[in-house]
Amino acid sequence: MIGIAVYFALGAACGMGIGSAGLLVTYLVIAKGMNQGDARLVNLIFFICSGLAAAAVHLRRRKVDKALFLRLMIPAVSGGAVGALCGKYIPSSALRPAFGILLIIAGADSLIKLIAQALSRLRAKRGKDSPEK
Repeated sequence: MIGIAVYFALGAACGMGIGSAGLLVTYLVIAKGMNQGDARLVNLIFFICSGLAAAAVHLRRRKVDKALFLRLMIPAVSGGAVGALCGKYIPSSALRPAFGILLIIAGADSLIKLIAQALSRLRAKRGKDSPEK
């Protein structure tokens, strides 16, 4: 029963655009005792199914720019295929540090943008609070 609640919560989070992949893999490995490779496979299947369901809803509600979708789909699928081939032939001992560096760079970029946005809002607020000259 707990598993169903966890899967439901992860599906809802994924549908709202919240990255839930790490949570699902962690849950499957720690709580269910699944090995990491199998957990990643289950996560991939979960992601494909939830992504297709979300895409169907957005297409039905006409919230998708179809021209942009088609322009982005080709490089995304191509990049995924190249990444899969690289993952097959490059040893995981080389991929792990590279992926870690990528996550650090992405996190730092997000943090810098968040700080810049907060500073911009603070400056705008101070400008509104200052007396007119």
